[in-house]
Amino acid sequence: MTKIDITSESIKNELKNFKDKPANSILEYIWNGFDAGANNINLNYSFSINAGGMSFGYPKFEIIDDGTGWNLDNDFTTKLFLVSQKKNSPYKSLPQGKDGVGRFTFFSFAQSATWESVFGEKKFKLRCSADTLDKYISEKLEEEINLEKGTKVSFDVVSSKLNEVFFEKDLKKVIAEEFCWFIKLYPQKNIYINGEKIAFDGLVYNTENHKLSLLNNDFDLDIVQWRSKPTREYSKYYFLNSSGIESFKRTSGLNNKSDDFYHSVFVRSNFFDNFEYRENCDDVDNGQNILPIFEEKKKVFNELLGNIKDILEKTRKPYLRKISAERISEWKEKHILPKVCDLGINQEDYDSVVKEIFVVAPQLFTNSNDDQRKFILNLISSLLSTEDKNLILKILEQVYKLSDEEKKDLENLLDRTTLSNIIKTIKEIDHRLLVINSLEVILFGDESRYVKEVDHLQKILDENFWIFGDGYRLFSTTEGAIRKTLTGFKDSILRREVEPIVTQSKKELDLFLTKTDITTTITRSIIIEIKRPSVKLDKKEYEQIFEYAETIIKEKSCNGETIFFTFYLVGTDFGEHIQRQIEAMETRGEKQSGLAFVFDRRHNLYIRKWSDIILEQKSRYTFLQEKLNIEMKCLDGKAIDEIVDGTKTN
Repeated sequence: MTKIDITSESIKNELKNFKDKPANSILEYIWNGFDAGANNINLNYSFSINAGGMSFGYPKFEIIDDGTGWNLDNDFTTKLFLVSQKKNSPYKSLPQGKDGVGRFTFFSFAQSATWESVFGEKKFKLRCSADTLDKYISEKLEEEINLEKGTKVSFDVVSSKLNEVFFEKDLKKVIAEEFCWFIKLYPQKNIYINGEKIAFDGLVYNTENHKLSLLNNDFDLDIVQWRSKPTREYSKYYFLNSSGIESFKRTSGLNNKSDDFYHSVFVRSNFFDNFEYRENCDDVDNGQNILPIFEEKKKVFNELLGNIKDILEKTRKPYLRKISAERISEWKEKHILPKVCDLGINQEDYDSVVKEIFVVAPQLFTNSNDDQRKFILNLISSLLSTEDKNLILKILEQVYKLSDEEKKDLENLLDRTTLSNIIKTIKEIDHRLLVINSLEVILFGDESRYVKEVDHLQKILDENFWIFGDGYRLFSTTEGAIRKTLTGFKDSILRREVEPIVTQSKKELDLFLTKTDITTTITRSIIIEIKRPSVKLDKKEYEQIFEYAETIIKEKSCNGETIFFTFYLVGTDFGEHIQRQIEAMETRGEKQSGLAFVFDRRHNLYIRKWSDIILEQKSRYTFLQEKLNIEMKCLDGKAIDEIVDGTKTN
């Protein structure tokens, strides 16, 4: 007799979840058979006492498989508990067992279990008692046993739970729910009870077949939707090679939706013929390292995943619409659904909205009890009375699509700010993207020759001067002569009311932006002269902005050690004179910024192309656009005036 390196009570304590659950224990023996390569598992039972069509007493019960058998010469497979030579993988459906515990679960319904096994040319017999799970009797048999291959386990049943109803109804149901997906994956495998093959069709709600062709790779998809969740298997994709052999599997990504949409997707293709699982694959779920070769196959694989998800979503929504109608009928019978006529809401319209909410956010209802559902349904009726039906649906749909981690991030974010602030920020980003796109279209589009400075460019920049730098305020925009503008600047910004303005210039400044740093009391201002696309910047335009700069610099009341001015001349193109001015400043390292003249350390003049300014802004905001996945508004076919009006802030 050989003693196992653990006590009998320790084994039972480890297996306490099987106590009083004989069906779950029997499942372990079926899995052991499939792990051993069996194609057929036979569960045979009989009662010695039968009367009036009823069976009594404890049954004779055995499980026989046609697998490779159990090598009892190997102490590793028999002597150790919680240790097994099976290498269970989350990316493969077999083997299921991994800890060597399944064979001990008989204690939940039997006094003992006896194994007879054929392993190659060897025949073995092993017996273990529920009272002494830490001991077993093993012998190598010389005589013939009534078994050609595989393993037979015979049980000395002592539980009254194993009655006729258990075998004919309860056990069949448990087996079907446990193995439905597995038998679909391995159609050559079968489970029998007293010679009757267990059918799994009753668990199938719907099936679909789809054929996909991606970059010269053909894929055959079988989608099975289950009436109830398979006991121990999440909704998954199973990837099979051209011979129908499983290469690997992964979760479908729709497991945490709380919507009863239980499914299995079987994908067959020669694309998976050369697959070899690598143990150091750290990031299976995002498809980065699963396939053996790699960039080319990853591209196909990721596209395949996207296609499968789209197909599932198209299948899921009609299903949710159907069961939402069933749920509403149930809630009406339970008087959970409110009568909304008193709120001035049409009952049919209300029911329709509830159905839509069930489709976009089923967990609101499936994870709730009747009292909670009643509260939610009354809340929806109150919200609908505000005529915000479409808004409610859109918000719920977006929240529903968030992963658990994203929902937690949103919750943490809302602890530190408000949804209103988040919306304002995204709205501002969206608007700035529109302005950048609008400027590019009108300045460089086919109609650019019709663009005017005041009617078009000025209108956009008056409200969107952030293009020239954040933090500035618009002080003036073509609102009068330079004298008038400077007078207002010294009085209201610099607080120098008593000092006079000398210049008598009546020329107008296109844009005058300014900001003051309250910590350093430094005032920075930007003077911008803009030109329409049909004007090529050259000597004349340069002299104009240069004159403005000299006029302002000469005004003592508008200058000082803490007052800085930057002057910009902006157009779509410039000539040789401008080019020479910029090249002359090249040694100062600001050629790319268009530096054309330095008056002193507080006064610089720049000449910029619109294309450079737009490119700079695009580089800033394209990143945010991609992160937020903002779809740009289409401006094709719109008139210039319409595009300009579209940039106005609300």
